[in-house]
Amino acid sequence: MAPLFHLANEILLEAEKDLPDPRSLATRLRKLASEEERSVAEISQAFAASGPWKRVLTLSRSGTVTSALVEAGRRGKLVVQVLESLPGGEGRVTASELIRRSLDVELVPDSLAFEAAKGCDLALVGADSISPEGAVNKVGSRAVAEACRVSTRPYFVAASTLKLMPFSVADRVRRVRLGKGGVVELSQVFEEVPLVLVTSIITEKGVRSAEESLAAASRMPVAREWALRP
Repeated sequence: MAPLFHLANEILLEAEKDLPDPRSLATRLRKLASEEERSVAEISQAFAASGPWKRVLTLSRSGTVTSALVEAGRRGKLVVQVLESLPGGEGRVTASELIRRSLDVELVPDSLAFEAAKGCDLALVGADSISPEGAVNKVGSRAVAEACRVSTRPYFVAASTLKLMPFSVADRVRRVRLGKGGVVELSQVFEEVPLVLVTSIITEKGVRSAEESLAAASRMPVAREWALRP
């Protein structure tokens, strides 16, 4: 969601000019894509350097988080606990990927998030977007953040600066359906984790507090069209 916002914002800002310059816009868009590609390696290095970590808790599936864990594993013995991440079960895919990359992995039921947090050094998760309202990620992230708070463990979010936004436009993808016996079934894919629960955000700029990381996003130029959002 956040990278799409930045893409749309660049297009809208150019359109607001008296004389839009398509070539200038194309150059800026290529720069955004290039920065996003480089960010994964830089985030991975920053996370590995922030250790050493021996046991890390994560959930869902994030290419950035996977890369960071692999890099940390190259620097020392690392055990990764991965929550199953229902609905969807993306945690199982992440566990398989990490095993293929020669890491020690434990797949953990979502219901044991608080128990897993007690034994980890920290939690590392990705993000779909990060704004002053919170860090949006797969449902279950809030439980992990609360578990880390209770167990006094750090809760790190790994994401490129393209995931930083001045305001939230997140869709939590909530569903309601009628199940067997007429029971109403609720489900949700994403949720927002309040920044007060986030220890640090790791971007290509390094490991920083949420407030420091979002400072630049709060100053970014925003197209007038966004003021009309509901």
